[in-house]
Amino acid sequence: MARCTKPPDYHRDLARQIKLIDGTELRTLSDAAAFFYEQFEPGRKWPTLKDAGKLLRQAARSGKVAKIEAATDQIEDVLRMRRLLR
Repeated sequence: MARCTKPPDYHRDLARQIKLIDGTELRTLSDAAAFFYEQFEPGRKWPTLKDAGKLLRQAARSGKVAKIEAATDQIEDVLRMRRLLR
């Protein structure tokens, strides 16, 4: 039997707003995904970045608070390592 799944919803809010050094504000999973796509080359083999992408997708699919919190934490880790956080 085929499993019915809902399409991912990247318009969900992050667990908390993220402010970057340049004044950019990331408020939704979509904001974070778009920023990562623009900022980092696709397919990059950086484990922390790959984990952030995976957690973003999981949060968009499930919508569970714990998944969104984990994705937000990982996004902040990536941004902190790149010195992009305010």
